[in-house]
Amino acid sequence: MHDPIAIKHNDQSVLENHHIAATFQIMSNDPASNWLANFDHDKFMRIRRLMLSSVLATDMSHHFKELGSFKSSLMQKDFNPTEGEDKEKAMCLLFHFADISNPAKNWNLCVKWTDLLFIEFFGQGDLEKQHNLPVS
Repeated sequence: MHDPIAIKHNDQSVLENHHIAATFQIMSNDPASNWLANFDHDKFMRIRRLMLSSVLATDMSHHFKELGSFKSSLMQKDFNPTEGEDKEKAMCLLFHFADISNPAKNWNLCVKWTDLLFIEFFGQGDLEKQHNLPVS
């Protein structure tokens, strides 16, 4: 008795996978929302890959592994965050930083987002208890 979304995404970055899949589903079903429609196939695939990796990079379960990997990359003499794979790593890390930047916001906005996170986290815990799962 698992959540259908978790099953669909094989328990891996469930919400992140769900959000990006829903984005592409909306775009494919609604031509007015499909801002990628006018790109050729190669550009579409490149943008899609960047979107996927950027959204998946916001999964906190990968935080320390990805941060360590990026720190290692910074130590390499040939590291170049303006091109290729290094650029993608840097972009993903920036998306992740934006995702966790709440404490850097002005106090009123920080408190509002923190309250919303508590509601989400406790709701998730309640659902996990209902399904006899360990509370994350």
